[in-house]
Amino acid sequence: MFKPVAVEKNLENLKYVANKLLDIEWFIFFGTLLGYTRENNIIRNDDDIDIYVNLDFREYIIKTFKNTDLFIDLSKPPNLSPFFLQGIRKLDGETTYVDFYFFENKHNRSYIEEKHNFSGKSYLQSNAMHIPKEIIYPINLVQMQHLDVFVPNKPDVCCEFLYGRDWKKPMSKSKDYVIDIINHRPMLIKKNNFKFPNTFQI
Repeated sequence: MFKPVAVEKNLENLKYVANKLLDIEWFIFFGTLLGYTRENNIIRNDDDIDIYVNLDFREYIIKTFKNTDLFIDLSKPPNLSPFFLQGIRKLDGETTYVDFYFFENKHNRSYIEEKHNFSGKSYLQSNAMHIPKEIIYPINLVQMQHLDVFVPNKPDVCCEFLYGRDWKKPMSKSKDYVIDIINHRPMLIKKNNFKFPNTFQI
């Protein structure tokens, strides 16, 4: 688990990415979307920003950030997965992170499929999330702390899909809950209601 990054630095990374990704469709997701929807800001103590991109543009991401100060090391995990890339950027001597999650959008499906998500187990088909297209499209341009970013069509419904009915209540993913994928949907399990085996990981 990474150390928390200051809100201002995560916002700086979001601005940096938004200014680079001018020619493709992208949108914020996971904790970054949760922060926007709940607080119109980055969640305090978050350790990265989370970006969703169509799998067709994975090589575009690699080329766009090649020889920039967002370093994507293609020789090491977790960047060996075709469905995920993590960029590392030094800001004032602090290591910060940008995570790109790549989804598949097939025309004959009513959902987009994303395989890396919470656990990073993209090699397991059972770990794939099926997110209804109706809550994703059309994506919208919004303002987050005076920054233009793209969000799914129904941000609040996406947050409930990802984090359950209590998504508006701040919780720590390392302290209060874990998330597993059941039938291709996220299932948030509060730790005070469940005893986990030692091998359980997120």
